[in-house]
Amino acid sequence: MQKLAERLTILREEHEWTKTYVAKQLGLKNLGTYANWEYGTREPDNEMLTKIAQLYNVSTDYLLGLSEDRFLNDDSNSVGNNILSHFKLNTANMEVDDIQELEEEINEYMEFLIQRAKAKKDKK
Repeated sequence: MQKLAERLTILREEHEWTKTYVAKQLGLKNLGTYANWEYGTREPDNEMLTKIAQLYNVSTDYLLGLSEDRFLNDDSNSVGNNILSHFKLNTANMEVDDIQELEEEINEYMEFLIQRAKAKKDKK
């Protein structure tokens, strides 16, 4: 249980997120629930553990301390793999709706860039 608590804290701090922000992202009504997970006094259920892994883009095995590899498939050497991960945005003071809108805009722009690159390739 302690490994999970440590990793939750480390991941949250790496993202420069508050406990309140993470709790909101996970759909928790009570901040204390998430805080208890970081303090190691409680553990999330399997469904919530999966949500946490998705939020931080890590494997559940990593969260639980069963693996030192953060990701299930480490394709970090692949060109263009997970371009969004290169955007380290400090969203701690942003509202959830604004963050979601920003993510959508970034995804739309990435799609635009991909289409533009394909069009350039087709012209050659």
